[in-house]
Amino acid sequence: MGRCVPVLALLASLATAGEGAEVSTRTPCRGAERLGALTYLTDGSAGAAASVVACEQAEEVLVEHGWRLPHAIVRIEANPFDATARPAEIALSSAATPADNAFALTEKLVLLSLASSAGVAPVESMARTVAVHLAVPSAAGLATVEDEWLAKVGRGDVLTTVLPELLWRNGGDRALRAAVTGRWPDAALVALRDHGCEDPLDAAGELVLAALLRPALLGFGARPLAPATLSAATRSSDVSLSSPGARFLVLPTGAGALGVEPLRSDEGAAAWLAVRYSLTGDYDVIRLNEAHELAVPLQGVEWAAVVVVSLAPSAHVSLNLRVISDFPQQLARWDFVATSGAASLAWETERHRGLAAYVVEALSRSSDGAWSVAKRVLVPVADDGEEPYGYAFVDPEGDNIAAYRLLALTEEGLLGEVSTFPVPPD
Repeated sequence: MGRCVPVLALLASLATAGEGAEVSTRTPCRGAERLGALTYLTDGSAGAAASVVACEQAEEVLVEHGWRLPHAIVRIEANPFDATARPAEIALSSAATPADNAFALTEKLVLLSLASSAGVAPVESMARTVAVHLAVPSAAGLATVEDEWLAKVGRGDVLTTVLPELLWRNGGDRALRAAVTGRWPDAALVALRDHGCEDPLDAAGELVLAALLRPALLGFGARPLAPATLSAATRSSDVSLSSPGARFLVLPTGAGALGVEPLRSDEGAAAWLAVRYSLTGDYDVIRLNEAHELAVPLQGVEWAAVVVVSLAPSAHVSLNLRVISDFPQQLARWDFVATSGAASLAWETERHRGLAAYVVEALSRSSDGAWSVAKRVLVPVADDGEEPYGYAFVDPEGDNIAAYRLLALTEEGLLGEVSTFPVPPD
């Protein structure tokens, strides 16, 4: 979830209110329409006073974004759930940070606004989506929200994760408000198209794949989902979904290659191949097409999966999987020499097929053990793959290189590891 520029700023010094003080909301900025008003009850602490400032600023941002704020009492106290205290619609803790209280207030106000007109739409998730995008990065609750969001995607949930996020990314608050006025998720798909999202299914697939491969693309600080955490994983090549969602067919890795061919894909569903490579964590994604087999090299792959996403009430995707031997090449030999910061690599193929080029990576390794690509060189292949052919690579400047890796690049853009060559220490 991408985040807006921070909108909440705490004052350098804050006056402490009296015990049980009642603070009214400030006059909204000129041109903003306020249909409701909040009244704050505090315990008089400095923490509560700071939270009032942050919450008032959150109110102003919501008004600027077109949200209808209700009349409500907000209590900010050390024990906001004290049953003997004056009743309040929203209870916040004066021990929490102002940024976290502003986040919680934003979520609760949007929820109250959406719930008044929503049917079966997931208004809690939609309100949280708004709060995340309007929150300051320092809000500690954001990390918890990210983890929960990713875990839901791993369970195959797209209705309360991906769709609200897509609505925000394509139409912001307006798209979210429009999506709650009709049948869910149909109204969400209509709102997406009305706001310029021509292919909601493809866009939904991109967000699911980002959760699997690189959450940083969503603005997350969390790690990618591991295959073991995908509770929506399946072992069957016939993938059925009884409602909108995602399923993950995790492929075996290690050596060899696998042919993946979609035999049937219902309208409203699509399938992608996702591959994460070993050591560097780089990845590739290819959308699968019916009646076209995709050859997937599995050596040097950390994990690979077919990701099926559906936005239809029900859908079925059928896949044909077969083992492919000696793909993409059959090697006759290789030679590797590394001395005094220089390295040379030579290899000979007996034949190759479906191969676009070879890739040689020079890898460095940090003190914490993380691998990174220091340089990458593309070596074109011979036109005739049925005849033996020799190749060579020389690196005259190999200082600080821990290993070299030889990869075969297929015509469809996937990499298969031929071998990794560690550089001996000086």
